Formats: sequence, structure tokens, C-alpha cells
Amino acid sequence: MIEQGLALVAADRAAVRQAELNLDYTVMRAPVAGRIGRRQVDVGNLVGSGKDTLLASIVQLDPIYVSFSPGERDLPTILAERGKGSLTVTVALTGQTPHPHPGRVDFINNTVDSTTGTFKLRAVIPNPQRVLLPGQFARVRLLMGQRPDTILVPEEAIVEQQGGQAVFVVGADKKVQLRAVSAGGSYNGLRAIERGVAAGEDVIVDGLQKVAAGTVVDPKR
Repeated sequence: MIEQGLALVAADRAAVRQAELNLDYTVMRAPVAGRIGRRQVDVGNLVGSGKDTLLASIVQLDPIYVSFSPGERDLPTILAERGKGSLTVTVALTGQTPHPHPGRVDFINNTVDSTTGTFKLRAVIPNPQRVLLPGQFARVRLLMGQRPDTILVPEEAIVEQQGGQAVFVVGADKKVQLRAVSAGGSYNGLRAIERGVAAGEDVIVDGLQKVAAGTVVDPKR
């Protein structure tokens, strides 16, 4: 009798485990926390049948990832700043103010696209209000370090030459000099000058096609 009772208990426990397994098959758990989209099937539809059936899509919204592609010219600076852990990213949707939560670069691709001269970066952005959605286009600003007292000139003052850039500098005698420069990044219509122009020197912005080295001009500021 004892053995028979133990066998019944074991059988009941097996039945409970089977029932729990069957119940578990009726519950689907998302692998990530996020927002689910429109359902693709209705109650009563046959799903599976030997192939995968898309029921719905779920996307992670907080944090959210932003992908962008800077030029290869910036690669050395970006790699150097990444070593310092200071690659801060801010984003703004078209026509809107910047997103209030800055993010950080968490991935730099290992190749450069030879057709565009760019490489892929990805930033992770906090999105607690869920205002950023996958698929949107945004303006991305990447902080690649701070350089106090950098010399800036209007971008239209830069003259592209074979092998580099130059600017027309007006000397103390009002004569024009064509000065080779090393131009860096741009900011709000201005271009950083790493070398070639000293602070306080005047450069020509308008009428570049009318001047040449040695021309005497009457600069207007």
C-alpha cells in the first residue's frame, strides 16, 4: 500500500510538471523591455504550421541607439578621445531643440567605407520620456574635446588648393598674402585654423576671386 501511494504521488507530481510546462507554452515573454507595435495576427488565427510567424514587433526605447558616420579625417581624434572616455553625443530631431539627455559613443566600426570616406559610430542615448523613436533622422553633435583660444575664421575664407587649404591675409601694409593653413573642424559656419594664421590677423572673406597675392586692399571689418 505504501509503495502504491508513493507511486501515485510521483505520478501526480509528474502531471503537475506537465501542466506547468503546458501553461508555460501559452505565455510569451519579450527578450527586451520596450514598446510593442501593432499585432500582425488576430485571436483565432493559425500560427506556426512549420514556419515562423511574426506576431508583433517590440523595440527598446530607453536607452535608444543612434548610428551616424563621420568622415575619416576625424578618426584619429575620435580614437584618441575614446581612450579618455570623453566621447559625448547630443542629438536633436529636425526643427526641434536638442534632446535634454546627452549620450556616449559605445561602438566604433573597424573599417572605413572606401566609397564615402566615412566610418560607422553608434551612440547610446537615454530616452526616459520615449520621445525618440527608431527610424527617425536626427542631427548628431559629437564632442571631440575642447580647445580653448582656438583661432576661427569663416568657412568662406578658406581657399581650396592642390594639396591643402589657404587664406588671403591682409598685412599691416594692406597688402594681400596667400597663406597656406592647416584647417581643422568646423563650428557654426566657422573653421578652426591649427596653423598658418595668428590671432588678430585679418583674413579676406568676400570677393576672393578679385584678389591676388600682393594686391593692396582697403579692408572693411
